Amino acid sequence: MSDVRVPKAVGSTQVNHCRNPNCHNFGTPAETKDIYRGRQKGQPFVREFATPETACCPTPGCPNHDNVRTLAAARHEYSPDRTGGTPWSERWRCKKCKKTVRVGVPNAPPMPEPTVGHRDLYAVNNGVLHCHNCEDFVTLRSNEAIVEEKRRLSSYLQARRGPAFPGKQCESRLHAVDDEDADQFYSKFGRTRAGSTRYRCKKCKSVVSVPRSTARQRRSEVNILFFKLLLARVSLSKIARILEISRSTVYEKIDFLQRQCLAFQGDRERALSGRHFDELLLATDRQFYLCNWTRAVDARNLQITGVATADTRSGYVLAMNVAYDPEPDRKAVEADAIATGDYDGVAPPYRKYARVWLEGDFASNAERAAERREKSSQKRSEEEPADAEETIDPDEDEEEAFFSNRKLPDAGMLVHNDYTLHAHFQLLRRLIEGAERVCFYTEKEQGMRAAIMAAFDEQMLQERLDAFHVMVAKELTVNRRRALVGQSQAAYRIWQKARRADGTISGQDRETRPRGITVVRRPASRCRSAA
Repeated sequence: MSDVRVPKAVGSTQVNHCRNPNCHNFGTPAETKDIYRGRQKGQPFVREFATPETACCPTPGCPNHDNVRTLAAARHEYSPDRTGGTPWSERWRCKKCKKTVRVGVPNAPPMPEPTVGHRDLYAVNNGVLHCHNCEDFVTLRSNEAIVEEKRRLSSYLQARRGPAFPGKQCESRLHAVDDEDADQFYSKFGRTRAGSTRYRCKKCKSVVSVPRSTARQRRSEVNILFFKLLLARVSLSKIARILEISRSTVYEKIDFLQRQCLAFQGDRERALSGRHFDELLLATDRQFYLCNWTRAVDARNLQITGVATADTRSGYVLAMNVAYDPEPDRKAVEADAIATGDYDGVAPPYRKYARVWLEGDFASNAERAAERREKSSQKRSEEEPADAEETIDPDEDEEEAFFSNRKLPDAGMLVHNDYTLHAHFQLLRRLIEGAERVCFYTEKEQGMRAAIMAAFDEQMLQERLDAFHVMVAKELTVNRRRALVGQSQAAYRIWQKARRADGTISGQDRETRPRGITVVRRPASRCRSAA
């Protein structure tokens, strides 16, 4: 077990707090260690002492109960404290029942302000955070895993440095050829036979070459057509026949185009965070991708979850991330997880590999998912379909379910969906930090609301964030759906009118509003919901 109540914060990332905007604890993280709830050593207990004119025996049935000490001094005796007493009170004892009473000392010095231990805002039990104020429950998440996943998703934003002279004695080894001050250390020195640009060090006269991006490609002239065929959703086998290239060349060009697209995107989106936006309307949705089995011996499919966010006005996709990391070696990770004790009863948020799916967790989750699926099918056969308002799930973190016909990837590792969600919105916060106001349109899915509230808690407190959650009730009749859409549109118009009165709404909102929405907004008097 871990020695902390909740996972420690990593930098400014701490998602373990209340996510209910109506609650005063919203955005306030829980204490990582247990809190001592008593008064500290050397601090007095704050209370009012009896005066010498009113002090008497505290026992109601004692004959001295009504006899004030100053009038019946013979019936009371002074009883000094074992620790020497305090300068603010004295202890007197009743001679009849031996009970003691504290009597204030006249003209005593003022008592210092005590530092009293306080009660934590949350209770932690079995990996769940319980808010004492709003009684809401939040599943604990590893902040290290979120930061690690965010680092993976935002790796394309890191500037790629060119090569530098590897000499150990030269000063130029600390400067790349594409740095801003590269002219002070390098000068162009022609090209190689393959077309790579050569640079010569001005200090030691050594030469370093920078290869072209299309180096080692024999048919780079087909790259543009290859890219167009991919965007047109032409099958890979047809692309190979059209361009007369081998299947291995097809996959090599896909990897090459991925690197080029990420470099192109990173060069332009690095400056996006510093750009100012009056208001952004963003739509977020999740998709599930099923990959075919590769061996007939194991015919289970691989399911990968992706999440995407796009601007509703321009159609620009800010981020599209999948819960799959191709870099880790699964066998090495499993061996290290066993060595570090991740399988020894450690709760998931405190594990070293809390971000990725381990084989043992995947197998146990598949068994629980099969049991839940069987129970839910029996329950649905016995009960009638519920109304739309009754089928709305609370905004809790999603408990992922991978059924018995799913498997882990042969190469790389699957990432837990909730960590990809948190990292996705953390990345969005970095990209659009220059936006004055942000409005999200998302589906009513478990985990989506929690990730938004955890990433944009400061914007929510500053009333710069709105979130609309859409739910599709497929089991209802057409008339019932239309009635719910009408109710949602009426609630939207009320919200819209309130925002126009504050001068915080633009005319384009009326043209881009979705149908059938659930409004979650935080005005000055906390959050308001309407269906």
